Amino acid sequence: ISSTLGDPIKPKLKIKGLQFIKRDYCVFVRETGEEFLNRLMVQMKSKEECFNYLRDQLAELIRGQVPADKLVLTKKLSKALDDYGEGATELHVAAGRQLQAAGEYISPGDRIHYLMCEPLSTDKSRLLMERVVAEKLWRAAEPGQQRRIDFMYYAESLASSFDMIGPQVFGEANS
Repeated sequence: ISSTLGDPIKPKLKIKGLQFIKRDYCVFVRETGEEFLNRLMVQMKSKEECFNYLRDQLAELIRGQVPADKLVLTKKLSKALDDYGEGATELHVAAGRQLQAAGEYISPGDRIHYLMCEPLSTDKSRLLMERVVAEKLWRAAEPGQQRRIDFMYYAESLASSFDMIGPQVFGEANS
């Protein structure tokens, strides 16, 4: 925590090095993590109040009340799509290939935006890759034809990021 310049009464939280701050995480996970730490370290809320906030956010997510805009994942392509190979398992590569198949020009350095949706099948070997949908294609689908977002994927992402920081923040494992 550091103070804003010239105003020690208004502390400002600077977060560095925590997993959920990375661009790879969706806005919802980043904002929830930042607000959790803000409540804990700036507002000096109790541990219980902070975890109640986290539980409320998870419940909202699971009920499908978080807008898709806040669930978009992004990752930059480091090379041409063809250079990743046929068996590539990177999610952003799968989304990039979807866009390319739809006629989009995709090149190294492009930031690929995608959502995780509910699986189309139960084939475990294809399960993860089938869940990726390029955001642009998801939005282009007719409202009744859009794939359902897999809110549990995002809930697990949020929960796992807090499993990692719990011991760092509280000095113990949290439940």
